[in-house]
Amino acid sequence: MMIRGGRWTATNPNAPADRLSFHLNALYSPWRSWGSIAREFLEVKDSPSGLQNFTNSVLAEPWKIIVGEVIQEARFLELRADYALGTCPVKPRFITIAADVQRDCIYYTVRAWGDGAESWLVDYGKAPRLEDLNEVFARQYNIAGSDEMAKPFKGMIDSGFNAQAVYEFCIASGGQFVPAKGWASLAQPVKQAMIVYESRHGASRHIELFHFDDGSFKTELYMRRIQDRQGPPWHIPRNIGPDYITQLTAERLVEKRNSRGVPEQVWIIGRQENHLGDCEKMQLVQGYLMGGELKKPAPGPATPSPQPAQAPAMIPRMPRQGGWVTGWK
Repeated sequence: MMIRGGRWTATNPNAPADRLSFHLNALYSPWRSWGSIAREFLEVKDSPSGLQNFTNSVLAEPWKIIVGEVIQEARFLELRADYALGTCPVKPRFITIAADVQRDCIYYTVRAWGDGAESWLVDYGKAPRLEDLNEVFARQYNIAGSDEMAKPFKGMIDSGFNAQAVYEFCIASGGQFVPAKGWASLAQPVKQAMIVYESRHGASRHIELFHFDDGSFKTELYMRRIQDRQGPPWHIPRNIGPDYITQLTAERLVEKRNSRGVPEQVWIIGRQENHLGDCEKMQLVQGYLMGGELKKPAPGPATPSPQPAQAPAMIPRMPRQGGWVTGWK
């Protein structure tokens, strides 16, 4: 009734008389209810590409990103919460590791996840070799206000550098670590694919590789979680080190023209390193994969807290839709 009683008003008096144009979003649609639109927003609001698609396709608005802006250190420090590095301020649902392989070392971050995908950085650093990540995986973190300890249950490693070594380490880990690779653009945030590679001994091996939309998750991390404070809270400890801050404020968004001359927004790195930022980006990928589990109510008192040996049972294989992963397996 409201739409039927409405009246169209021209807003561009200088438009050519023989050319009509309209700008309508889905709120005007007689085939969609406002409730269904609100439901769709709630379903995609924590997905970088999903929110962008909703903004463009449903709201008929441009995806607004402030090009050229960098994350200021003062703004970043507002993420600090009242807990110390090496501890969990709450009993976590899961703890995950993300690692970025470089020529001379491995950077890593460790994050605890709570209900609704709220997240706390509990550890970070760099290790000399891939094998040293096994020691990180074996660490236990004290849960504030209790005598309980929590351990990591899953890890993700960027396979963009020294991919063969990453693949073989992930296979040797028995599924504790999985390889991942970022791409300039994907139709969906994350895609899981079975790939074949040649091992050091010349045999063909199979492994599951997670592909993710690199730009979308960077935008989600730097602009949405850090700059705009949107989405599930993203915490860092009160005693965070300057190396972490430097690497998380090393990138900025600029506009460049691609090979077809079309302007596009890309992230570029300054003189500082950004490896810990790449780790945190992969933490978001893991948070996305665990999203369905994190939205469920926490287990009752009789249910043991998540431990690595119990994790496969607590996170069952999720159904796939069109080949896209909807959760950890």
